[in-house]
Amino acid sequence: MLIMALLAFLSCALYHPYGFDELHLEDVPDGKPLSFSSKYWLGTDQFGRDYLTRCIYGGRIPLSVGLVSVGISLAIVFWAAFPATTAWPWIW
Repeated sequence: MLIMALLAFLSCALYHPYGFDELHLEDVPDGKPLSFSSKYWLGTDQFGRDYLTRCIYGGRIPLSVGLVSVGISLAIVFWAAFPATTAWPWIW
């Protein structure tokens, strides 16, 4: 699941047809947001911006921060735990 989310967030520019702040005013009559449809899976706001595209673009930074923090914590744990696990017979 995490790999699928990672691929979706990092490759959104490759497969999604709409830009992050692309307006589709012709699709929103009277300035009312559209609900979900086959064209806009999560609907639009009052300016015609696609919610799915905005969620994908908005999720890239938190996912990147999470992955970097996990990488840093794993590096610290391996750096601290590896000597302790390999030297334990000599500690006694």
